[in-house]
Amino acid sequence: MKINLLKSIMLFGILFLSFLTLELTFRFGVLEVFFTQSLLRMILFVFVYAVIATAIFKFFGRFGLVVALPVFIGAITIYYFSQTLYNIVVDGFFSVNMASDAGDGLGFSGDIFGALAIWQVIYFIPFIAVLTLAIKHRALKETAFDVFDSHYNTYRSPLYIAAFTIILFVGAIESIPDSDDSENIAEDALYDELLSTYLAVDRFGLMTFAHRDVVNAFREPVGLTDEDERALDFLENRPNHSQNNRMSNLFEDKNLIYITAESLDTFALEPELMPNYFDMLENSYHFENFYAPLYYRTTADTEFMKLTSYFPNQNVRLSMEQYQDNHFPNTLHRLFQDENYYTHAYHNYSDHYYPRSEFHPETIGFDNYTGAEDMDLWDEDHQGQHPWPSDLEMMENTMDDFINEDQFFTYYLSVTGHLPYSEDHDIAHENLDTIIDIMEENDMDTDIDEQLLYYHAAHWEFDKALGYMIETLKDEGVYEDTVIVLASDHYAYGIDDSTIESYDTRKNLDESDLNMHKVPMMIHNPEIDGENTVEETISTIDITPTISNMFGLDIHYDQILGYDVFEDYGGVVSFQDLSFMKNDYYLEVERNLNIGLRNDEYTEDDVMQDFSYYTDRREISRYILETDFLERHSD
Repeated sequence: MKINLLKSIMLFGILFLSFLTLELTFRFGVLEVFFTQSLLRMILFVFVYAVIATAIFKFFGRFGLVVALPVFIGAITIYYFSQTLYNIVVDGFFSVNMASDAGDGLGFSGDIFGALAIWQVIYFIPFIAVLTLAIKHRALKETAFDVFDSHYNTYRSPLYIAAFTIILFVGAIESIPDSDDSENIAEDALYDELLSTYLAVDRFGLMTFAHRDVVNAFREPVGLTDEDERALDFLENRPNHSQNNRMSNLFEDKNLIYITAESLDTFALEPELMPNYFDMLENSYHFENFYAPLYYRTTADTEFMKLTSYFPNQNVRLSMEQYQDNHFPNTLHRLFQDENYYTHAYHNYSDHYYPRSEFHPETIGFDNYTGAEDMDLWDEDHQGQHPWPSDLEMMENTMDDFINEDQFFTYYLSVTGHLPYSEDHDIAHENLDTIIDIMEENDMDTDIDEQLLYYHAAHWEFDKALGYMIETLKDEGVYEDTVIVLASDHYAYGIDDSTIESYDTRKNLDESDLNMHKVPMMIHNPEIDGENTVEETISTIDITPTISNMFGLDIHYDQILGYDVFEDYGGVVSFQDLSFMKNDYYLEVERNLNIGLRNDEYTEDDVMQDFSYYTDRREISRYILETDFLERHSD
């Protein structure tokens, strides 16, 4: 009896120390967070999980445990290691719903080897120790140190352990402050809904995040307090968006070409390297503080925010897919259709990653959608990963589709600017010599990271596409009547952040890491007088209401979550981890809720009040999507 108890304690000790090693390595290595109050709670949860795992493994026989224990420790080691690489390359943490695609995302990122670091070897120490113990288990047989012979002696023993585990688990849950006890965020809601993946991992540990993530993956949609009434009150009490500001109806009856530019970053903006872009900038509204925060599924989630004015949900595999049957009455495309515009969407890639051929026409409401296959940009016999097609060829193959319509709204999603930025990028490789020649002719430094050279070479192709578009509009006599909105989907995360920081002079990263997400946006029309700098902060989710106001469209502001940036209320950027930024202040979640005040008229209390409001907005967004709220409340 005493020997079996000793073996059980040893088995628990192996599991507890393995879990704790993984958690502390992740916490110190990835989060760079050390001794805080949440560390004790994390250790408590680890203790509970070790007890649960011990209780389960004691049902295994000796041979079963010899196999199962190393496999189990190896599996969770891979999970911790994968989350580490994902965080370094893409930022944030992937959910169980995204796990099947996380490998694809890391695989074509081109930056996975740059994410490796020597300290990550620590992750594998528990696995190596357990595997070594399993290999030598025969030598331990019939000794007090044979942890693989830990089993139940009586039928009552599992019941005692189960009762003990429940008490521990309830204690761990009770240690989480409820909504009324927390000054900064409702931590019980954070635990339940994982509104911020970063805060959830920080406050409870990655193992608890994984546990709640799995639970959320299988749960039915649940409502908020007061359910529909709370959502209705939130929408009805949002800041007023009346169409009476300085930009209202400015472009009424004009055509619109709306371009989402793949990975267009601020350091791409050099007149010699993007001459057509800068020609357009001479007659434009240049949004100096446009942010495209990187969410869970990068470009797809950016599109979701742009096209619906709602936030993607990290608890589903892909919002574009999960909410394909939802009702979104206030998309730009439906609003333009109400004004008898012809609407068409183009993307020079396939549906391999995201179901745009269904989402864009069926969910968003485009008259037509054309992908790479329909543009004849795809080599059907190609084996393996397709090269990124040319943005120039996309323009050349599509503009005849809509150019002669009476009024048109055309949406382009470019792809040539996509990583990898190396010789593996066919078009960038073709343009590389041209870029180097231009840089040398203009006394620009070519002794820079090779990725940056390939990056410029990829966007040279995008700039040629812009030139072709402008010339075609002029040739067809519709240039003056066409507005071009150009906005990036996200910063160039395929290049290491430190490389960007040393090269980019426009982001002001000394102030805040959040500024990494500042990217280019302009609205161009030849009738705009000069380059007009717009200083208001604007984010991806704000584009639909802002454009709607400028075109005089009949948008219902109480059915969307974005803001018209030209309203007095101003814009706000809501980041994936619940950080937010406005013109006058910002809050950084990943720096322990650090507050930055840019205007001494405001206080930290003002910031925390907004933090609560914008956190609530994210929760409302999730509820609206999960319950198809707009369909149930449509007239």
